[in-house]
Amino acid sequence: MIYSIIKIKSKLDDEFLPLEDEITGLRLIDKCTKIEDINNFENKLEISLPQSFKNLISKYDFGNFEICNIQFGYEDNYLTILEKLNSEADSFNKWWQGDKRPNNIIFIANSDPYTILLDCSNGYVYAMLSDDKWLEWRIVSTDFELFLRSIGTIFLNRDNDFSEEIVKIIQENNSKDNEFWEYFLM
Repeated sequence: MIYSIIKIKSKLDDEFLPLEDEITGLRLIDKCTKIEDINNFENKLEISLPQSFKNLISKYDFGNFEICNIQFGYEDNYLTILEKLNSEADSFNKWWQGDKRPNNIIFIANSDPYTILLDCSNGYVYAMLSDDKWLEWRIVSTDFELFLRSIGTIFLNRDNDFSEEIVKIIQENNSKDNEFWEYFLM
């Protein structure tokens, strides 16, 4: 069974709270992001965020959060990071081809070797490899919350040997791409 966000948060706290003096960014920490800040972000990028993504980023701090080798942020304000990484003005961090970022698609996280994208029109989460054909990204989840719950479940069960069971559950719930999930199960 894929863990709930509450269970993932609790298990991450159990594992990493004692190490907080030495290691940070591995816990899902409560943070109240103002709706007006999210609205301003949406206006700047001319998008409407899917509700599940909006709910989670308004409740938890993704600004310095990493799980299962997927890094969501690297500084305090996740919306600032997202704006920088999805802005045409910042060509150094440009993840798209051409002059303009694809409509309704934003960069939300990064890992080695994947770039994680969110389709704001339908809520799908895509994974992109550097050698993927442009606009032929892997659909790894039909919803951001299911994506986070799946990756959290994999991470928290990394010492157990039921990877086939997890992949089957993920496929049934939200994924169209086995390769992505199998990579994180290794």
